[in-house]
Parts: sequence; C-alpha cells; structure tokens
Amino acid sequence: MTFDAIVLAGGSGARLGGRDKATIEINGRTLLDRALAAVAQAGTVIVVGPRHETTRDVGWLREEPAGSGPAAAVGAALDRVREDLVVVLAVDLPLITSTHIDRLLDAVGDKEGACFVDDEGRDQPLAAVYRSDALRAAAVRDLRDASVRSLIGQLDLARVVESAATFDCDTPEDVHTIEAMEAQHVR
Repeated sequence: MTFDAIVLAGGSGARLGGRDKATIEINGRTLLDRALAAVAQAGTVIVVGPRHETTRDVGWLREEPAGSGPAAAVGAALDRVREDLVVVLAVDLPLITSTHIDRLLDAVGDKEGACFVDDEGRDQPLAAVYRSDALRAAAVRDLRDASVRSLIGQLDLARVVESAATFDCDTPEDVHTIEAMEAQHVR
C-alpha cells in the first residue's frame, strides 16, 4: 500500500529542558531517525521542523509562523502530499515501528483514517494514517494554535489499541523508561 508521511519535529521540548526533541538520542538513535525508520516505506516524507542531519532524504518545511502547533504543521505539509493516504507521526513517539504503521494502514478500510488508541481509550492523532482528501477538507481553516483533535475531530476513524505506539517521550524520565524497556528486550 502506498502512502506519504508527515513527521512533526517542531515541538519546543519544554519538559526536556528546551532540548530539540528530534535530536534526543535513545540507545544511539535520535527520535527523528526512529520516526523516519517507522515510515521507511513512504513515497514522500515531509519533516515539519528545524533541519537536522538524517538517515534519509526528506523534504523540510516549517509551519507559519514557526511554533504555531502540530495542526498548523500538518496543514503546512499537505500541499506536498501526493498519495491518497498520509501517515502523520510525531517525532516524540519512539516506540512506533514500520510494523505499527502497517497495522494502521490495514485498519483504514473504508474509513477516513485510523489512529492508535492507548489502553485508556485516548486517541493519539499524531500516530495515525489519514485519507489525504479528508485531511485537506478538514484543514481549510486557519490552523495556527489549533489542536490536532479539532482538525481531525469530524473524521470517521478506525481505532487500533496499542499502548507502545502511544507512549510519548516528553521528559527525561520518559527517555530513561524507554532505554530500560529496550534494554530488557535485548537480553
């Protein structure tokens, strides 16, 4: 199944001491490189955020104004999406793999998209696949400082429960938790 991808890498990292999340390393791989590996099968990958060295050739852009939030970042990247399906992935979800992306793609069916849901039933709209036309139709308004939930709130989505795919890395403690989890799997 063909798809494009939008990787959101522009967060402020306030709870990480202002560090750029995309550059944070966990077990030798940056959060950006982990996200790019998860969408390795994408035709076009657009990274919305500051430019960084990566393991893959990607398109770069910034939402206007920079820092106006993930909904604005998604909206800014939609002009570069060519495929019917687009994966939207936040850089701070380091446990998502290409296998997770395949599960989302399989779940779309006749819906307007599919997103991961945590064990408590909360949607993770930044770990999702959407029909490009449906997302474009939802993005016809000013998205500066809008929530992603307001952007996709009217879309008919399939939901896939997967706690690992919804674990976000927002604090130094989260980084240590992921490092410890991965160390246990290596043994």
